[in-house]
Amino acid sequence: MLKKGEGECETFIQQLLNRLTSKGNPRVSGSVLDLFDLVSKQGGFVRGGLATKYRSAAAIKGEFKSGDASIHLGTGFNFMVTTPDEQAKAVAQLDAFNSLHEIVHLAGQNRAYDDIQVAQVLSSWLGVPGLPERRNYKSDREFIGANSTYFSKVLKSKCPPL
Repeated sequence: MLKKGEGECETFIQQLLNRLTSKGNPRVSGSVLDLFDLVSKQGGFVRGGLATKYRSAAAIKGEFKSGDASIHLGTGFNFMVTTPDEQAKAVAQLDAFNSLHEIVHLAGQNRAYDDIQVAQVLSSWLGVPGLPERRNYKSDREFIGANSTYFSKVLKSKCPPL
C-alpha cells in the first residue's frame, strides 16, 4: 500500500500527523512506515482479538510509550470474489487500509488520537463535507463511529488501496 519515500499518501499522513500534534500530545513519528515498524516490534498485528470483540474492522490496544502497541484486525470477510487468490488479495488490501487508519490513532505520544479529533482536523484542514455533528446521533458510540467512517472516507481518497 505504501513504499518508503513514495507518493501522496505518505506526504498526506505526515501532514495529518503534524496537524494532530498538540502541545500535550506530540506525535511519536511523522513516518507511517516507522510507526508500522514500531507496531511490529511491540504488540504486533493480531487477527481477531479486540476487533472481533467490538465487531469492528480494526481496533488498537496499548500505546507506543508503554511498549505494547498493537493493531487488531477484523475477521468478518464477505467478499464477492471467486478464487482463493482474489480473496487473499482483498483481505490484504483491507488489512493494509485498516492498519493505516489505526496507525494514525496510535501515533500520539501520550495518548491515542481519537476518531473525533482526527475527523475535525481533516475537516478544518481539507474542508471535506460531511463532518458528523453530535446532535445527529443518539449515542456517543454512534457519533464516534460516524467520525471513524468520515476519517476512513477521507483517508481512502488520499491513500487508495493498490
